[in-house]
Amino acid sequence: MKKLKNELTNNRKKIDLIDRELIKILNKRYGFSLVISQIKREMRLPLLTKKREVEILANVVKNNNGPLPDIELRNIFKNILIQSRKASLKNK
Repeated sequence: MKKLKNELTNNRKKIDLIDRELIKILNKRYGFSLVISQIKREMRLPLLTKKREVEILANVVKNNNGPLPDIELRNIFKNILIQSRKASLKNK
């Protein structure tokens, strides 16, 4: 029982570490999204590009080696794209 409890604790610590890494990576991505929005404004391009979103989601599925199912990963990335879109529109 103690061995299982230690294993549980160790795995939770690993998840906590991964969560911190994800936060850094997501914030980095968000920053690039804001830069891209500014460039698009200066170039007078539309802020939202459905074609690019489709491309991103296709790349997500193509690069997924599991165990997370494609549909779940797509949903996560759809939410990331929604938040990026909101930031782009908010920072006009």
